[in-house]
Amino acid sequence: MRISLRALVGCTLLLLAAFVCWRYLASLRESPVRWVEGGLALSEEVWGQLRSLWDEVRRYVYWILGVYVVVAALTVFFEESNPDRANLWLFTLLLFPYVGLAAYLFFGPNVRSVPHRWRVFRSSRRRSKNRSGRAAPEAADGLERLLEVSSGAVPTRGNAVRILLDGERTFSAIEEALASARRTIHMEYFSVAHDELGTRIKKLLIDRARAGVKVRFLYDAVGSWRIGREYVDELRAAGVQVRAFMPVAFARFRSGLNHRDHRKIVVVDGGVGFVGGLNVGDMYLGRDPRMGRWRDTHLRLEGPAVRELDRVFLELWGQCVGGKAGKTECGGPESPSPTPDGGENGGENGKKGPVEGVPVQIASSGPGPTFRAIADGYFQMIASACRRVWITTPYLVPGETLSNALSIAARSGVDVRVIIPSKADHTLVFWASQFNVDTLLRNGVRVFSYKGGFVHAKTMVADSEVASVGTANLDVRSLEINYEVQAFMRSKELAAQLESAFLDDQELCEEESLSGRRNRPLIRKVQAAVGRLWSALL
Repeated sequence: MRISLRALVGCTLLLLAAFVCWRYLASLRESPVRWVEGGLALSEEVWGQLRSLWDEVRRYVYWILGVYVVVAALTVFFEESNPDRANLWLFTLLLFPYVGLAAYLFFGPNVRSVPHRWRVFRSSRRRSKNRSGRAAPEAADGLERLLEVSSGAVPTRGNAVRILLDGERTFSAIEEALASARRTIHMEYFSVAHDELGTRIKKLLIDRARAGVKVRFLYDAVGSWRIGREYVDELRAAGVQVRAFMPVAFARFRSGLNHRDHRKIVVVDGGVGFVGGLNVGDMYLGRDPRMGRWRDTHLRLEGPAVRELDRVFLELWGQCVGGKAGKTECGGPESPSPTPDGGENGGENGKKGPVEGVPVQIASSGPGPTFRAIADGYFQMIASACRRVWITTPYLVPGETLSNALSIAARSGVDVRVIIPSKADHTLVFWASQFNVDTLLRNGVRVFSYKGGFVHAKTMVADSEVASVGTANLDVRSLEINYEVQAFMRSKELAAQLESAFLDDQELCEEESLSGRRNRPLIRKVQAAVGRLWSALL
């Protein structure tokens, strides 16, 4: 097992902090020292050597710790754009200088992600700049221009889009597309499990790689901590190019507190693409008895938007392999090969066939104040709505800006509804979401708790015309910390399908009310307050 330098330093500082505390207690009271000396039967000579060593270390340890605290505080001060998160870390470092510093080394802002963020953002800005000399299409609206300026999200026309509303339909379509691959497969996932579904995907990738297809597979090292070395080794042995995004030590214990690659992208032969909320694992097929039915939303795309989805993949892939990944595989000299569409009228892969001629923008975002295209897009959709905004999200920690946007829209007469889960898959985030429910209810937002299993979809529909589906939750982590990708679409037909799915989900919900929430047990209110305190880091 590889141990990172950061983790090693953190462990060393924890041990050093424990030793300092023990020496401090010993200086107040001699009896613990005598008890330890007697119990361990150490000679006076050994203890003398230890005291001598401590005297030498003590001359420098406070200076070293002081420098570490200052460096950590400066890093927080300059890196963190969220003032609540910055204040929380600074408060922790000042109040608990030793333990707080060790916590920061393990869970704080990941400095190694800065080069990734800067290079990917610079690439996106370059795309936008290259297009700036051309006149914007007449049909371009404020949202379209905003997304292009924010992240270089190129507006595309003439796409075919199919909405997939659960794991069975989604992975049936994905596996069908993978099996048909002739030239390239690009896959990027936050979480990949080595279970039945994960094994099926692995076998398909191995089969295609052995058939001469160039397969690139990118997974997040923390989100996919259960993938196992055997899984990766089998892929590599078959010729699949595999990369882990920013590996860290002790991944299981750091899963919620790093800048992570939260995207879910599949691009096959440059002709068909998939993006949405579903990771790879049996849980997402509804096979986890604890979570029950897994309700999620994914998109199947054909058309020029697939090229932009591929660009998002290749930009991050290029950083992970330590160089440029080359041009996107679609739209090049070879025209994309025909891909299966799941049969007439959607077949078994969807309730309806694809909607043709859809304008789509693929917006990507990541940590840092200048790389928040998805948050900007959400805000624009909410602020521009005149009649309704319907949102489905597994986590409701929108931050002050989006919370105010939702509240102002509701108070202005817009029909604002939000569907969230009624059960927790991440405890602290669930508690924080519950606190935000009260705030939104007081401002006229209607909130519905889903009782039909676990809802994990990340969708927004505004005025029955503009829709968004992708990987970004309505929470601070997705909007400010993680790497995400979201499709923004303008289509009345697609919006109608998503609204129909929303109403179907609403039938399985219980609407929240302020009067009902006032009668909650005290422990629930305490949990919500605790979640709120940590919401800036969630």
